[in-house]
Amino acid sequence: MNSGQKKRVLVAPLNWGLGHAARIIPIIKLLIEQEFDVIIGAYGRSGELLKREFPNLKYIEFPSYSIEYSTCNKQTIKILFQIPAILFWTLKEHFRLKKIVRKHYISIVISDHRYGLWNKKTYNIFLIHQLNMRFPKGVRIFENLFNKLQHYVIRKYNECWVPDFEFPDNLGGELTRQPRGIMNLKYTGPLSRFKDLSIYNKNERTYEILVVLSGPEPQRTILEDKLVKELQEIKKTVLFVRGVVGQDEIYAKEGIHYVDMLTSDKLGKYLALAECVICRSGYTSVMDLYLLQKKAILIPTPGQPEQEYLAWWLDSKGYFIKTEQDKLLFENAIKRLQSVKFPELNYNDALLCLVNKISSKTAYM
Repeated sequence: MNSGQKKRVLVAPLNWGLGHAARIIPIIKLLIEQEFDVIIGAYGRSGELLKREFPNLKYIEFPSYSIEYSTCNKQTIKILFQIPAILFWTLKEHFRLKKIVRKHYISIVISDHRYGLWNKKTYNIFLIHQLNMRFPKGVRIFENLFNKLQHYVIRKYNECWVPDFEFPDNLGGELTRQPRGIMNLKYTGPLSRFKDLSIYNKNERTYEILVVLSGPEPQRTILEDKLVKELQEIKKTVLFVRGVVGQDEIYAKEGIHYVDMLTSDKLGKYLALAECVICRSGYTSVMDLYLLQKKAILIPTPGQPEQEYLAWWLDSKGYFIKTEQDKLLFENAIKRLQSVKFPELNYNDALLCLVNKISSKTAYM
């Protein structure tokens, strides 16, 4: 049994790009502030990011399934073939969690979109922004069935945290709208690891365009290659944050600057000072940009319905500009940036209230 007074929390994000790890950073910081004993269970690029952010926390290498995308725009067949593997990994991580709970005396588990991380001996929290999953056209007939299965799994958890506002004044549109029958739902408001960028000197010389790459391969590399060709023609200073494990020192190549990965503090500086951000329409990026009130061009991953829907939805609301990977058309997109208008920021203390509530839950027995 855990002899200390602090409750031990296992935080385990999915390893699909860096978004799941990035958005869980503010949760980990708040848990530490509230004197929880935090253990990180992660893997791959997500694990590397969290190690850099929290070098003093205990880290368990806890693999999750890493989805693979096709090099072409049609992902249907690729995704279909991976469904059995996803189910296998869900069962595998569920049984591995039992061993981790026993060994490390875990009281609370926070799972970011990892379906198998619930346990009868712990208080279980599921973090998700795709309550209503969208499938590619070729397999849309399975969409309703999958969502019913997903909602069944969500009900296995004590709480389901959704990093958004309630519909219709939300960022996720139909993705984060509360489904019928999900009674354990809690809206945290958008989450971002970037709190206050006013500390940076706005007169400091920096890059005009910041490109933040993320997401699974090979689409991450495909977009990088396309953007490099496009941006070499634009007479502006550009920094590529490549989103790969590697050095955190900036280097130059053919007129463009690159860095493999940055900690939150360093990335926050470049976000604060850039005139424009170019990135995927992943939900974590959307939350960061919204809370920072940053003008951005969103490029959804081809064949990824969630990102395609988010880019369309947010463009239609006038928050960001959407463009396609195969038809970047940067000159038109940059002109349209002038019309972007954000609503008044709606901050709340929902996350703090939720964290305070779980402190009263039963410890590991």
